[in-house]
Amino acid sequence: MKNKNKNINNDKNTKKYKIKLPLVALAAKAGMCSKTATKYTSLGKLPSELKTIRVHRTRADPFEEHKSTIAQMIEQAPELQAKTILTYLIEQYPRQLSRTTSA
Repeated sequence: MKNKNKNINNDKNTKKYKIKLPLVALAAKAGMCSKTATKYTSLGKLPSELKTIRVHRTRADPFEEHKSTIAQMIEQAPELQAKTILTYLIEQYPRQLSRTTSA
């Protein structure tokens, strides 16, 4: 969500500063690098128009094989918090789920 707001901000700044100034000055006013401003002006597109939606996973889901356990726990006790479930899974499967999963 944070990234989306950043694109909206860049869109507003890019539109706001479309006036006759040197590109470096426009980039500085819009809060971006001059190389980035050059990219947007050469393509004739706003930052949000260049954003592509990723449909692939960037890493394996560490909870894939534990989904049934998680679903069963939530079904039995809907008030459980995610942190409680994560702590339980780390205790039960220490080799598969390390403490780095919780960070």
